[in-house]
Amino acid sequence: MVLSKTYGTANLGYNIPNTNGTPFQFASDTKLIAATAPITLVQEGKLDLQQKVRKVRASVIEP
Repeated sequence: MVLSKTYGTANLGYNIPNTNGTPFQFASDTKLIAATAPITLVQEGKLDLQQKVRKVRASVIEP
């Protein structure tokens, strides 16, 4: 079972509500998440930025 619900307004000027099909631009918003996640892991001591990627993810092929 999947819950599918929308909130807010897609167009404030015309008072058009968001729907499940309302497209959103992610733009730079995802960059913040992509940058914050590894730094949080570093602060928690779960990731070392100096170690090779292959040590963390064995399937990565290094050049």
